[in-house]
Amino acid sequence: MKWLNSKCVQQTSHAHYINCFPQLGNTNVFHYDSTYFLGSELTADWYRRNIKIYSKMIVQLDYSEKAIFLIMGNDHIPIIKHLFECNPYFEVIDTEKWLGKTKIKFSR
Repeated sequence: MKWLNSKCVQQTSHAHYINCFPQLGNTNVFHYDSTYFLGSELTADWYRRNIKIYSKMIVQLDYSEKAIFLIMGNDHIPIIKHLFECNPYFEVIDTEKWLGKTKIKFSR
């Protein structure tokens, strides 16, 4: 649980959607086709899906809640977390804080 929620894993997961997906479909580096955006459409769809998830969550609140505990797929976390961090009514607490501060060792 700690490893999946570590900043390293979160950044790597999110980087895939930001770096790899937008390049899909651009197979000829010498010719840019401005009408073919398969990869960027996939990235936009991923963001759209996460914004809808976020919207479904906040419309269920009456803002008297003391805390919200959210469990969801790891790839959703960076975007959902960013949306909550941008909302002035929420304070996002990193997973490491409530899971404990045990150091995680990564091996290559």
